[in-house]
Amino acid sequence: MATSLVPGRVCGECNVCCSYYEITDPMLQKPKDTLCPMWQGGCTIHAIRPKTCREFFCLWRRTPSLDDGWRPDRLGVVIHETQAAIPAHFVQRVGLIFDICGAPEVIGDERLVLAIADQIHQGVPVFLRIVGAPGHEGAFAFLNDRMAQAVARRDRDALRAALREALADIEARSRAGAAQADIVRAQLRP
Repeated sequence: MATSLVPGRVCGECNVCCSYYEITDPMLQKPKDTLCPMWQGGCTIHAIRPKTCREFFCLWRRTPSLDDGWRPDRLGVVIHETQAAIPAHFVQRVGLIFDICGAPEVIGDERLVLAIADQIHQGVPVFLRIVGAPGHEGAFAFLNDRMAQAVARRDRDALRAALREALADIEARSRAGAAQADIVRAQLRP
């Protein structure tokens, strides 16, 4: 996995990380799925942006083999690394999260399907995630185990079906979590 930025590649008009993720920094507080108030055609505090923002770069910015079609605002997916929730039996301790930030139909995109399958084939822990609406938890699915057979068979139809099933599962868990959170909030109201 790349550790430096691709020379000459800039975010441009893409502001997915500025709108999709929650920021909890003393300098800047922003809920998830809400455009950062500092974004006005570009980051107005870029030179002094919080550490959270300075340190986050999606894999499109760091991987030369990902062309402009992989830019998160174009594809509808943000790919980034994680060291959290990696199952103990994995030698590889850095995994990839594929955050669905666009239309759910992206899950059938051939490039995405093959990229996920390739990472699983290489032994990289891979997660599919939706962040969830503001005020609600998102959900994720660990893909390696559920897609292992389809990856081994190189069965594209089975890969797409497994990804659609994983997305449906995490959407259902996210909705259930949101409903539970709404119930708890309603019970806490005076």
